[in-house]
Amino acid sequence: SHVANSSHVTGGMVYLHYGVGNPDDALPAANLSFYGSFPNPFSSQSEIRFSLAKNALTRVSVYNLKGQQVRKLIDAPLKAGNNSISWDGTDAEGKPVAAGVYFVRIDTGKTSLSRKLLLMR
Repeated sequence: SHVANSSHVTGGMVYLHYGVGNPDDALPAANLSFYGSFPNPFSSQSEIRFSLAKNALTRVSVYNLKGQQVRKLIDAPLKAGNNSISWDGTDAEGKPVAAGVYFVRIDTGKTSLSRKLLLMR
């Protein structure tokens, strides 16, 4: 049986459905699956979870609504499989950033995916 791909928006987050998946499934790309950030919204720390199909140089960064990089969390070779990194709501100098909407972007060279992350103080 064929299940059509569909999407819907919940609380500002776009969920993509593939087959019989559920809203917690990853945003898929060729070699990267971005599972999102948990918890979201968060107040002290959020874990960014993703999976790589193969070893890849991976950059994970946080941007504000103006598109300015707030913090680079990692820029290093990572192994294939499930990976996670945490963000504590601080900028590159370790100072707490303002509450609001941020974007987490994961870039593996050929592929980049981003999702919204809401910081509440």
